[in-house]
Amino acid sequence: MHLPHSVFSQHQVDLLTWLLHINGVSDVPSVRTLKILEDGLQKICGIETLPFTGAFGHKYHMNSFSDIIAQEMANPHVHSKLHFYPEDSGKQLNEAYQAQRWLKEMDTTQLTPMIQLYNQDFFIFEPTLLSGGQVCMPIRWFQHKGMFFAKAWSLRAVVNDTRCGWIVEGHREIEISEAELLVSFKNWGVSQSTFALPPAQNIMGGLQLEPWTLTKPHEGNQWHALANGARVYSFPIWLYCDDTSGNLSKCWNKHNSFLFTPAGLPHAAVHQEYNVHFLCTSNNAPPLEMLDGFVNQLGEAQETGIWAWDCIHKERVLVIPSVLALLGDNPMQSELACHVGSMGKYFCCICNVKGHDSQEMTTTTADEQTQEHSGGERSDGQNSVRSGEEGFTPGTRKLRGKAKETMADMVAHIKWFVNVGEPHQKEQSIDELKSMFTMASSIGNQTKIKNIKTSTGLKDRYLDYFLDGMASSYKKKHGNSSKQQALEEFPCVAYQRYVKFSSCTKKKIKLKLTGLNPHSDTPVEVLHTVLLGFVKYFWRDAVNIRIGKNKIKKELLETHLSSFDTTGLEIPPLSGHTLVQYAGSLVGHDFWAIAQAAPFVLHGLVPDECYSTWVALSKLIPLIWQSEIDDIDVHLVKHIHWFGPAALFATEAFESFNAVIRAKSIHSN
Repeated sequence: MHLPHSVFSQHQVDLLTWLLHINGVSDVPSVRTLKILEDGLQKICGIETLPFTGAFGHKYHMNSFSDIIAQEMANPHVHSKLHFYPEDSGKQLNEAYQAQRWLKEMDTTQLTPMIQLYNQDFFIFEPTLLSGGQVCMPIRWFQHKGMFFAKAWSLRAVVNDTRCGWIVEGHREIEISEAELLVSFKNWGVSQSTFALPPAQNIMGGLQLEPWTLTKPHEGNQWHALANGARVYSFPIWLYCDDTSGNLSKCWNKHNSFLFTPAGLPHAAVHQEYNVHFLCTSNNAPPLEMLDGFVNQLGEAQETGIWAWDCIHKERVLVIPSVLALLGDNPMQSELACHVGSMGKYFCCICNVKGHDSQEMTTTTADEQTQEHSGGERSDGQNSVRSGEEGFTPGTRKLRGKAKETMADMVAHIKWFVNVGEPHQKEQSIDELKSMFTMASSIGNQTKIKNIKTSTGLKDRYLDYFLDGMASSYKKKHGNSSKQQALEEFPCVAYQRYVKFSSCTKKKIKLKLTGLNPHSDTPVEVLHTVLLGFVKYFWRDAVNIRIGKNKIKKELLETHLSSFDTTGLEIPPLSGHTLVQYAGSLVGHDFWAIAQAAPFVLHGLVPDECYSTWVALSKLIPLIWQSEIDDIDVHLVKHIHWFGPAALFATEAFESFNAVIRAKSIHSN
């Protein structure tokens, strides 16, 4: 009865046991026995559920992140597919561990810090003797063509009357292979090869003799000491957050949920439901409040590691978890990145690209209208899309309400929309959020805070809870002195709220210190952006407007779709009537099929410019979902360089898991 991701109600279990009885099956356990067995199995090898009380006062529960990781390492179906080291694959790019973030940009404290070779453990930030007599310090391990390599710093020996030790030449980065490794840090004192060299524990610092802080020189790498001879692995994950309804009916019952999958799995396995793991859900606590609970667990695990059983090597190992990227639909990624959202003036959570100001549209002056009537042209600056902090172009004025957008405005708006702005900087965002809280500690700054949000595109829904509470504390007071006093007395007001906010901010900063940047590490989500974005709207346009009420064309389109040969796409035959009749209620896999079939089924049914757009779109879609890229130099999308093929961080598997969450929600009532 205990099937993965399946739910049986009490009534269904009773029915199944009754069916077994009437069919003559003997020794059928009772429902009570099944529950006792399940409770026993849960205690022995289950996942612990941890209670949390969020900073907003909401209570929620979260599965133990450490328990899930430990089970993954002990599961031969999963462990055999996991990769723990980044790989340099040249121009080829198929997996997340071959992409730039894992290979070059992740904090070294999050990577697998050691390799085991010749019965020795070679850790990063520890002196290592090479076979050629050179001494270096590995800083990042990676694989290339089946062999281990490392980026390393050269070490220079200093031996004189007053000093005997090593200078770390951090400006000189070299590359070494496993074939060159000779003596590790722990074996330094017992090897004949190091007899004439300074002790490995005597690290004097850098070239300017600045203190060495990356390790305790006499102990070596902290993970070397904690592991005590065991292997140490990194375990990056794709962390996903989304909202879904907890009801089967159309009545929306919003549940915010966190899920994850191991990022070390190959693309063939990463989206299997078997590898999607549930952390928490709540219809009360918002995402950023629940994120605190996860950051709590992640921080503890990154400090001490997670002990697990390695089912491949048959030994205990120490695991260091980390977050490779934050996944979700566009609104959720904006919320996780403390961004105002796609409807804001700064509508991108990754860069500072700017749209037109709210309720501000430009219009031509009388002189310009006269010029247009006489055949003159408008200048490019006279439109509603402006760059940076430029003011209105001379000859324009504000209009209240919504003005009619001209073709020139539309073209300029689209060009600016697809332009890439300066990236958001996480340090600057943190400083801006802190300044908002500081300003809220004094009365009369609400307008200034609002202006900061507008001018930066930042909106931290977590911080807003405290800002709104502080503002409401003196709302009914009169006079500045009484308002300030009310603010200062706000249930030990600002102080208690500040303490809560500060502690949670530290957790966010801890997450920041582990190398996660919410601005750059929220890759474009291709399911909602592409299939449920412009493909959906193009299809609605083709069916409802281009073909519209033309009954003959609509029936012909249905026939084309139903007759379309899907053998090459490896999908079931298309239902033409459903795809046309219910064009406004389709899902992602419907639009994926439509994008491939459109050039064949729309030919002759839509205008030439519309058809040409569909042809271009159908060429683009396979490139976006390409799971194996042979030459990355011709596939220059930043997030694909950064995280791997877009199919790796697509969210179809997580969206499918919503059905499991919904079923659990229904049967929990």
